[in-house]
Amino acid sequence: MKYLYLLLLLPVLAYAGWVSPTGHVAGLWSNEAKAYDNDTTTYAFTGTRDHFMELTISATNIDSVKIWCDNNAGGPADGKIEVYYGGAYHQLHDGSIAADQFVKFPVGSTQSITGARLTLQDFLHFDCFEFYFREATAGGATADTTKLGGTGTDTLKIGGTGTDTVKVGP
Repeated sequence: MKYLYLLLLLPVLAYAGWVSPTGHVAGLWSNEAKAYDNDTTTYAFTGTRDHFMELTISATNIDSVKIWCDNNAGGPADGKIEVYYGGAYHQLHDGSIAADQFVKFPVGSTQSITGARLTLQDFLHFDCFEFYFREATAGGATADTTKLGGTGTDTLKIGGTGTDTVKVGP
């Protein structure tokens, strides 16, 4: 029976997960490395309109990004998010970004992405606590988490809204 469960989960297993940038281009923000240190209590920031931060990653098939940010006063940040592929930056979002939670932005398709650029659009602060790319592999699965192992029940978000509960094991 466990093999039947595994066969049903193969599309989920094709999903690789959220990955951090591997570096940044030194520029106009402060503490850039804190935007990808896996700690939502530290942050990279700028307080100057139109200043951007460039985050880098080796060429990876990406289908979306997510960010945890605010405006240094606990409110939404006003920013632009772009990703780099095909020799140019492509805008994913320009405007308000909800504060103190992960907000996802789809690329629109899977692309071989090598970077992201975050730009402050107003005259407040843009504090980026964490930024991640979502790596996708063949099969196009869209699970947010893949925690499989042992026996019992694992809860997976396989796309859309809500969760799907999958029993793994005997």
